[in-house]
Amino acid sequence: MQIRLLFTSGLPVYDAGAAIQADFFGAFVATICAYGNNNSDCWSEAGVSNSNGDSSAIVIGVKEPWQITTLDFTVVDINGNNDEAIGSLYLSSVPEPGTIMLLGSGVLGLAAMLRRKINL
Repeated sequence: MQIRLLFTSGLPVYDAGAAIQADFFGAFVATICAYGNNNSDCWSEAGVSNSNGDSSAIVIGVKEPWQITTLDFTVVDINGNNDEAIGSLYLSSVPEPGTIMLLGSGVLGLAAMLRRKINL
C-alpha cells in the first residue's frame, strides 16, 4: 500500500520525513518520493523490522529547494508485501524571505553594537 499526502494550502513544505517500518517482521525497503513544481525526488533506505520494542523503525526523509506538493511513502518487505506503519511524520516549512531579512537585520544590529562597545 502506498501512503500519499497532498499539500494544497497553508505553509509551503520543503522538507518531510517519517519514522516508518514494515508491518511484517524482517528486512524491508522504505521509499519516500516528493513531487512539486514539475520536479520529483525519491530516496530509499533498507531496514529490519522486529518485535523487540527497540524502535526498529527507520527515519527517512527528503529536503528540497522547491515546494513539495505531493509526498508518497512505500515499504516493501522480503516477501514482496507492501504494508507499512508510520510512527511519526515530520514536515518543515522554510521561513519567508521577509522573516529572514528581519532576522538578518537584527543580527547586523547586534554586531554593530558589539563592535561599537569594543572600540570605546
